[in-house]
Amino acid sequence: MRIINALKNENSLQYSGVEFNCNELFHYNFSLKLEEIRWQKETF
Repeated sequence: MRIINALKNENSLQYSGVEFNCNELFHYNFSLKLEEIRWQKETF
């Protein structure tokens, strides 16, 4: 739920990445997903 809310709010993205950093693999995958979303926003 918190991740979904973060994706809706651009300002929350970085905060959520730090918040979930306790699981480094998840944090890495989450960061990749954010880059993908950012790229899609710029492209479309």
